[in-house]
Amino acid sequence: MRVRPIARGGAALALAGCLLATGLTAASATASGQVSVTISARSHALVYGHTLVVYRYPKWTTAVLSGDIIGGSAGQQATLLAQPFPFVSPFAPTGSPVSVSGSSQLYSFTVQPDIATKYEVQVTKTGDAGDVLGTSPVQIIYVSLQPVLGAGSSKSCTRPVCQLTYHVLVKVPPLSYSTEAAKHWFPYFAINFSTVGTPPAPKYVTLDRSASVTAAQRLSRTEYEVTVRYLYNVGPTMGFHWAWNVCARDAYLTDGLGLPGHHGCGNQRIPVKFRYLG
Repeated sequence: MRVRPIARGGAALALAGCLLATGLTAASATASGQVSVTISARSHALVYGHTLVVYRYPKWTTAVLSGDIIGGSAGQQATLLAQPFPFVSPFAPTGSPVSVSGSSQLYSFTVQPDIATKYEVQVTKTGDAGDVLGTSPVQIIYVSLQPVLGAGSSKSCTRPVCQLTYHVLVKVPPLSYSTEAAKHWFPYFAINFSTVGTPPAPKYVTLDRSASVTAAQRLSRTEYEVTVRYLYNVGPTMGFHWAWNVCARDAYLTDGLGLPGHHGCGNQRIPVKFRYLG
């Protein structure tokens, strides 16, 4: 899971993440039949060349698969096929087919997967599921979770001690709830001091072993909450600027959420500004 810094007055908070550059990934055409079909994927988040959507996060839940159909003709149709994680079931049709009208035609399908899903496009004769005239390469769409701050989060600074309490809400697909809710969370913190005014925000946060993170509290079959608490000394008079973060590592190989591999979460130190954390 990812987090992203948000500046708030004299402190830098960090929550939310994977709000990344919009991008496009593409695969070349394949000659599996009489018709050539290309495919590319586009979403709000392109991470290390992977197209990513965010589960139930407004405006970030969908991706568009599009491409060219070359060598087709009227009386044919393009059908989108999907194979969700763990990629053992056969590809199955999803959505409504697109009618082919000529020898060169663009197509597009909008998808909203709940977990990582592979897609391909097949061209067949209309009404004939067995006569495949062309198939695109496979394109995968990854799915991330986006933690958000919940009600009741607070910060209290009665010098010389500050106390921060953050309620972190996570929405998850029902079938992935057990895996995600059982994850270990890593809290991060850093603070800069100044004798004059407010100092700049920290550029890095460090794993904070004195902070506490509660076990997941179930709110519904698709949502849970963890509470993060920090306690630190700011002295009697000095200006300060803090930053914090909290994350749980991706479990892509277990439940098909996040990205393959390790992406910083759990490291001793991470940058406040990052591309992806999981």
